[in-house]
Amino acid sequence: MPLIQFANFPFVNDRFQKAVGKLALTWNQATYIVYAMFVGFSGMPAPLAAKAFYSLKADSAQRDMTRAMAEHILLQAGTESDRALLNRIIKCFDSVQKFAAVRNGAIHGTVVFDKFGIIAIDPRNPARENQRKHDLFKDPEAVQSELNALISELADVANASAVHLAWADTLLKS
Repeated sequence: MPLIQFANFPFVNDRFQKAVGKLALTWNQATYIVYAMFVGFSGMPAPLAAKAFYSLKADSAQRDMTRAMAEHILLQAGTESDRALLNRIIKCFDSVQKFAAVRNGAIHGTVVFDKFGIIAIDPRNPARENQRKHDLFKDPEAVQSELNALISELADVANASAVHLAWADTLLKS
């Protein structure tokens, strides 16, 4: 018998597989919202901003760059509403960063299915702890609900930024 065999059990853990896919697609919305904020705060034309933003391969670096732009613009303006908006952005980006560990654990964690449908996480994989924090296996709906709330807050912050800085039309023209 070979040491390693591929076990294709399409009926096994369908709920988990769908949850990981939905989590990944929802996470992509977060990345796009951060990109839209980067376009606004950078003042670059959208095609140039896209090249700069997406040249960074890590989404944490994309958020850091966007946050730096927001800090520069909003601290320069210096009004109370600018500082309040910046605080919302920082709080929201910090929450996204914390959730990134959950997303990374789900996407990059080594998951094993056996012929009985049991899921195991390879104990040698460092992503294992991230997966256990939110227990995507037992309650994927709760994890998705948490991410949906986070994306909603991120969208609210982006919309507040667009209204505050009047840059929404920059994206619409690109």
